[in-house]
This record gives sequence, structure tokens and C-alpha cells, in this order.
Amino acid sequence: MITRDTYPALPSPGRALAVLVAVVAVQWLWMQWPEWCYSGSGNRQQYNNYRSLVHSEWVWLILPVISNWLVFQLSTKPLWNSAQYNTQETKRSLVLKACVLFHVATLAPWLFLSFGMVLCAVGDCSFQ
Repeated sequence: MITRDTYPALPSPGRALAVLVAVVAVQWLWMQWPEWCYSGSGNRQQYNNYRSLVHSEWVWLILPVISNWLVFQLSTKPLWNSAQYNTQETKRSLVLKACVLFHVATLAPWLFLSFGMVLCAVGDCSFQ
């Protein structure tokens, strides 16, 4: 008897691209939210409150981790594991490269800041 486990479905490059675009869109909307709230009201105090929430340290720590985890689990990992299949190879490789570029672009600032913190911990904080 043929079951779904016999012939597993190949990961779709379209679905992976949709996840990537959705994550980038949510990040962009999150960053634009204070400006949109301020543009309609002109209330500077409300704008400062929203901005302090959106640009807080915890958000800058948590948002890249969650977005990278989602893109990795739902896009990068399935496309990477489907390398042995030759169907839709061009689309798959293009979306996989876009996912890897997303990971590099969102994790590079983290690595740069981590390297700077290690240098400061060692005692070489002179940035002159």
C-alpha cells in the first residue's frame, strides 16, 4: 500500500520563499510601527514610549533569534536536505541562497558585537 511516508513530499521553494518574505515583512513592520503611530497623532510622548518598546535591548536580542529559527526550521533546513533531488533545482538553489543570505545578514551584527565584547573583556577597549 502506498502511503505518504513511502513518497515524502519534496519541500517547495515557493513555501520556503513565502516564509522568508513573511519573516522579513514582520521585521520591517515592527521597525516602522512607532513612526506610523506618530505620523497620525503628533503625540511625541506616545512616540517615545513606542520607540523605547520597539528599540529595546530585549527586542534586539530576541527578534533575530526567533526570526532565524523560523527561517531555518521552515525554509533553510528543508531546502538543504532536499539537495539530492533534482526537481526545480534552479528555484531551490536560489531560495536556499536567499535564506543563507538572510541568516548571514541578521547574524553578522551579533557576531561583530560579540567580538567587540570579547575584546573589551580582555581589556583592549581602545577603538582609536
